[in-house]
Amino acid sequence: MSLPNRVRSLREAHRLTQAELAARVGVSRQALGAIEAGRVDPSLSLMVALAAALGTTLDGLVPPPVAERVAAAEASGAVERGARVVVTRSAGGGWLAHALGGPDGDQPGDGVVAAVAGGAAEVALWARPDARHLVLPGCAPILAVLAQRLNLRRGRGRARYTWLHRTSAAAAASLARGEVLVAGVHGPADVAPGPPGARVPILGWESGLMVPAGNPRGLRALADLARPGARVATREAGAETRRLLDALLHDADLAPGDVLASALVAPTHADVARAVALGAADVGFGPKSAAVAAGLEHVPLVVERFDLLLAPGAEDDPAVAALLDLAASAAFRAEAASLGYEAPAADALSRRAPRA
Repeated sequence: MSLPNRVRSLREAHRLTQAELAARVGVSRQALGAIEAGRVDPSLSLMVALAAALGTTLDGLVPPPVAERVAAAEASGAVERGARVVVTRSAGGGWLAHALGGPDGDQPGDGVVAAVAGGAAEVALWARPDARHLVLPGCAPILAVLAQRLNLRRGRGRARYTWLHRTSAAAAASLARGEVLVAGVHGPADVAPGPPGARVPILGWESGLMVPAGNPRGLRALADLARPGARVATREAGAETRRLLDALLHDADLAPGDVLASALVAPTHADVARAVALGAADVGFGPKSAAVAAGLEHVPLVVERFDLLLAPGAEDDPAVAALLDLAASAAFRAEAASLGYEAPAADALSRRAPRA
């Protein structure tokens, strides 16, 4: 039982009106009404006063976490004992546990995995799961900005949003399995094929070389990655950005296996940029947004598109509709532009720059 329901239930069991209980704990009747309606979270001192007035303890007023058996989403990272997770409703009506970690690890979780057996995770929940919770898998941190903006608007009856850091391929696979309604993907359509209209263009970005301020080594072309002694940072095999880099190297008649043989491999765009910023690499390949965040210079080589891939019928879901409305707004696009993203013309999306 939630705190608002618990306060109301105990008050009614003690045959107290809202006005009587409010007077006992030193707040107005309106303030107590807001607490019982779930519109206001009481301070710790007020919770202690409420517990005393209602003849219970703080633990009695705020029930401890409960164990809930939920299905473990296969594509949502390693769901193992001790993992922090967020929980969403599955297409079949059950629950799915999505692991948090790495770039998305500091986001609010719903609980921690107590045990895993038979393809399901027993989760000790910190709050009851919300059927209106929408997760946004994808590799671009701009999804976190979208989620935060939508959560700031959240009121009674509105959905909750959480970004999950996943590669484009993993995000698309999760959507294909019915685990999510939306997946953030970049790259050509064959990375995440879907029916017409299911892939909604959101933003674009320039991908290229990330180098220290002033570009002291003068690294400005793909061929420069093959210089003797050049230390390169890149994403892991399987990431869309790595696939793009391999394709560009092939186009430039360079063998990726040779050029990247001793490359430093990093799990995120931000980690690639951080390796360059800290001097662990001379150059990295990735989006302008990652270079901007790390204070690096960026040498653009190609323009990519970043899209939201939708499950069939997802556009009719109110939470998805709100997401698409915000993504199309001028305010969001202005904020995205300040972070190094852009909204290029449709005919410029996924266009490769001429060879250097």
